[in-house]
Amino acid sequence: MKYNSIYKLIILLLFIHMAGHTFAQRGMINYKVLDADVNTTTGFAQAFAGMNLGTTAGLGFDAGLIGYQRLESLPFTFRGRFNVEFAGLATVEEYGRGRELDLGMMFPLISGRAKSGRVKVGTGSSQHIYVDGQVKRDLLVRAGPYRAWTADGFSATGITGGLTFQLLKHAKIELAGEEGYYRDTDTMFSIYADVIYAPSIKNERLSSTNKLGGKIGLLANEENSGYFVELSVRPGYLIYISYGMSFGLHW
Repeated sequence: MKYNSIYKLIILLLFIHMAGHTFAQRGMINYKVLDADVNTTTGFAQAFAGMNLGTTAGLGFDAGLIGYQRLESLPFTFRGRFNVEFAGLATVEEYGRGRELDLGMMFPLISGRAKSGRVKVGTGSSQHIYVDGQVKRDLLVRAGPYRAWTADGFSATGITGGLTFQLLKHAKIELAGEEGYYRDTDTMFSIYADVIYAPSIKNERLSSTNKLGGKIGLLANEENSGYFVELSVRPGYLIYISYGMSFGLHW
């Protein structure tokens, strides 16, 4: 009986704390929503750094660029990622360090409706509020040119094709006392899967000339930073599990 009373008291204190924090936040921050049209979301360009477990380096370390750009007048999105493996703890002599260039275009297969939803917007250093914005979900077809190569004689050139499930969120606000200065958030979360076909393979030191590959992964971007996780089997049986964190270069 004594322990039940203690548990109830703890739950009550937690509830009071959370409620007080919510009311304090609402009372301290006054804002006006300037724009909540998710279709104004354009894209981003960012640098990233990451690591991978893969065929060419054991545990490797990557750096590169990643970007998405939606066209306002046409239902297309350009995408691209370039990464270079600059160090590895167990680089395989037959391969050398890996590089990859994956470009392409996406267009809606099933275009979702923009709906009202709560969107997180940053208001300062490590602070944010949730405001009324818009949310949109789409299923996209994706395709484009592809190239993977290493520093020691391997290269595969071809195309990719697949699907992306994409979630977009958008809101732009003006805080009280900051007239003429706005804060906005364009959030993108996507899950994708591609098939890779590389009819052109150069392989000087290994017997494998497998022309097919594939990849599956997820990408998240919010407030000018993000991350991705990907499992890929590149042509030539180059297998990678990759993780990267992206930052900066917002447009």
